[in-house]
Amino acid sequence: MNLANASVGATVSFATSTDARYPPGNIIDGDPSTYWITTGLFPQEFVLTLESDASVKNIHIKMSDVQCLSIETSADEEAHSFDEVMKKGTVSLCVHVWVCKNITLFMHTNLEFQPQNGQLQSEEFVFENAINTRHLKFVISKACNHFVSIHSLTVH
Repeated sequence: MNLANASVGATVSFATSTDARYPPGNIIDGDPSTYWITTGLFPQEFVLTLESDASVKNIHIKMSDVQCLSIETSADEEAHSFDEVMKKGTVSLCVHVWVCKNITLFMHTNLEFQPQNGQLQSEEFVFENAINTRHLKFVISKACNHFVSIHSLTVH
């Protein structure tokens, strides 16, 4: 069961930007044709609040034009403080983008996204030990475009 679906009680409880045509709730609506789009300034964030506390072992995200993404968790009832997700160090993820707006970027990272040449990025994060959490914060700190989109999120 996907814990990050509105049909099972998940909500996007916070987002740094919103556009009425592409609201944050589109991330978890289960419709592959909808998505959330940012409004251009970085960092951009959204918080997924699960129906109840859960043990998370796997996160799958479909997005576009994301270079750097970090994932943080909070097991508190209210999402006031977050901790970075750890797996052999902080999971701070940055794309190794070869050409972005005619600039070659090289970033040293723990994990790297692969460039998709205009296609959706599909990334999966598997944790050796389950993470007990109620809230997941996704922080997009850099992008290869002025806007990024988050199309879907799956949490198991």
